[in-house]
Amino acid sequence: MRLDAEHFVPCAPRTWWELMEDPGFLAATDANSGVLRETLCNEPGGGKDGRRLLHVRWTAERELPTVVKKVLGADRLSYELVQHMDDERCHMVWEIVPPISKDRFQGSGEFWIEPAAGGCVRKVTGGIDIRIPIVGGRIEKLIGAEISKGHAANAKTATDWLKRQA
Repeated sequence: MRLDAEHFVPCAPRTWWELMEDPGFLAATDANSGVLRETLCNEPGGGKDGRRLLHVRWTAERELPTVVKKVLGADRLSYELVQHMDDERCHMVWEIVPPISKDRFQGSGEFWIEPAAGGCVRKVTGGIDIRIPIVGGRIEKLIGAEISKGHAANAKTATDWLKRQA
């Protein structure tokens, strides 16, 4: 399943990049996301090509459908996101650490922020591939929907946050 998203926010790219890790903004994002976020590692120079390594666990608050619960052996969708952050370029390479074996699940892509008229645009590209007979496509759609929903909610929260801070 291909993932592609773009979201506009009325600020400079650097402002949004730094906002993504502001504790107050993260608390506001978490409150609106339906997902619990836990930072496992934030290590300067620990990622690919000397990038900052940011490793986060995401757990959906909503329970999974019964069939998916049986396949994953869990009540809720949970995965880890390993991000190699290029803070200078406002660019990240990401990989999902799967809740199931790597030979059955792969997810990776890129994320960057670029200037746009009146602000900036965050772009996300990548893909998710789940090779589980019968339910793999359904799980891909659930993960894709959660990721898309999270990015859209994050952009709205960023816009609202910036208005309140002005």
